[in-house]
Amino acid sequence: MKIQINIILITLLLFLNGILKAQKTVSDTLAYAKKFETNKEKYIGKPFSLLLKDMAQMHPKRQNPT
Repeated sequence: MKIQINIILITLLLFLNGILKAQKTVSDTLAYAKKFETNKEKYIGKPFSLLLKDMAQMHPKRQNPT
């Protein structure tokens, strides 16, 4: 009986750990991409390097594994 309770508790903890990691907030990538879509007139007829230069201003955030 005690082994079954331990197995259930470990399974529950692993399941909750997976849910909590899936729920972490991240920066809004879609809003960042939409910003370029709404300003697409700025990039029409211009070299692709202009878009890449503007996109390079985004710095990815690092998350420490816990």
